[in-house]
Amino acid sequence: MVLAESTRVLLTAAVGVLWSSGFAPSLPVLYSLAFLTSTAGAFFGPARAAAIPRLVKHDELVTANALDGLSASLTNTLAWAGSGVLVAILGPANALLADAVTILVSLAGVLLAHWDETTTVGAADVDQRPWAAFAGGFAWIWRRPLMRLVFITGSIQALAAGFFVVSIAPFLEQRFHAGAPLYGIQGAAFGVGVMAAAWVIGSVAVRRVGSLYAAGIAVSAIGNSAFALSPVRLAVLPAVFLAGWGNAALNIGEISLLQQSVPAEFRGRVFAVLATTATATLIPAMLAGGWLSDHWQAQWIMLLASLVHLTIGLGLLCSKRLRSVGR
Repeated sequence: MVLAESTRVLLTAAVGVLWSSGFAPSLPVLYSLAFLTSTAGAFFGPARAAAIPRLVKHDELVTANALDGLSASLTNTLAWAGSGVLVAILGPANALLADAVTILVSLAGVLLAHWDETTTVGAADVDQRPWAAFAGGFAWIWRRPLMRLVFITGSIQALAAGFFVVSIAPFLEQRFHAGAPLYGIQGAAFGVGVMAAAWVIGSVAVRRVGSLYAAGIAVSAIGNSAFALSPVRLAVLPAVFLAGWGNAALNIGEISLLQQSVPAEFRGRVFAVLATTATATLIPAMLAGGWLSDHWQAQWIMLLASLVHLTIGLGLLCSKRLRSVGR
């Protein structure tokens, strides 16, 4: 996490300083900055998820993950709303410097956190080369039925999600002849659903994280199905709110499930394998979904994707092995 945040703050600050000095960066430089900071962020995410058990007690994991999801959703909502205003007031160069300051605050938080140094985070007999470590994480997942179930269903879920997400904008245009305003409003309603669910889950301190994960997938699918079947614009809002609620439950449930089920020495690699696989599945699905939504009714793409998610959620709810996690 220190390496990821240090890389992001140095790159962002360097481009901001050069821009403030009169050296306006070219588009390739800005695209490179976006690519490199996103790459660093890809390292930060799995490391953060794997590190949470070293910061809180075992029975506080769900609450900690819910708080993490709530703060992330709130921050993203405010950031998307305020970033345009910030750029308009400060200019792009100073906005980049402001962004570097926020990353620096994140870095300080990592450095000042009270880590549990008694937890074993590595093993001397494990090959620590990146590809070998990744392969070791995958092998660990595949040898365990519960982890294999989460891996397979998560990959299918990501595939269906890719088709669903890119169909939203075409669907709104095809069904309601609506553009950016309704797209933004439904996104805000989804974010409110995520925040509401994270607050409730954290307050209740749900223990059965396996059931929470499976139910979250099913609830999200029901909300997405209602979204695709919305007869009028107003019906979109409660549907995406429900989908956001389910999305928060599945994310909090999945992270908590992995944190409780994976030993510390494999935790980072397991999170990395799952995140990499989901991304590798999501991207081609989005490419195919974008093409398909131009040649077919986006509503049917969304409904089929939701049906896949609902099947996964209900199937996982039938798994005694999964439901037993967190009891």
